[in-house]
Amino acid sequence: MLNEHNEVKALLGGKRLNKKHTYRSCFLLAKHFKTLGYDMITTRKEIFKWANQYGVFISDDLNSIIQKAYYDKHGLMQEVDIFVNQRDIEEIKSRFDKYNSRLVAFAFLCYAKRFADKDGMFRLSIVGVANWIGIDNSNVSKYVNEMVDFGYVKKFNERELTYIKKRKSGIDKINAFKICYGLVNEGEYKIKDIDFVAEFEEIFN
Repeated sequence: MLNEHNEVKALLGGKRLNKKHTYRSCFLLAKHFKTLGYDMITTRKEIFKWANQYGVFISDDLNSIIQKAYYDKHGLMQEVDIFVNQRDIEEIKSRFDKYNSRLVAFAFLCYAKRFADKDGMFRLSIVGVANWIGIDNSNVSKYVNEMVDFGYVKKFNERELTYIKKRKSGIDKINAFKICYGLVNEGEYKIKDIDFVAEFEEIFN
């Protein structure tokens, strides 16, 4: 989620797979094959080859995904300049005890530091988070509710987003969040997102 280059490497190695939701995986793979100079038909063949190798059934419109990837002007994100400080760690520890609760909160924190706008708002795919940290997306939704209840994140409802959309463009109708305390992208821990769960465990253990 932070380093798409590493995410593609994981997908090609059969990791971070979500066989129920394949859109993001196919989109990133299409971008990857684009950077290799493949044309669209070759990319289509390579993605199906990957899917067959790992038993993935692609229910999405693959051609549309490939077209979107090829017309996208942005390449795969690689450099990650995310820093976590002691306050970030204590904010999570003071609210949550369970391993998975802390892991999801940490994922939201790092994603927010990378993608939140000047008002602290960011959009985040629950399915994407699930693939990233290896927790089923239905369980991620449960931990999101816990984060809301215990004042770690604010989740914007549809009415709030309708108002916000009058002032901003590109705000999704769902899954818009804000971390409930002031974010500062500085600290003694740099997140590289090579193995995000291992980085989380090193910091919290």
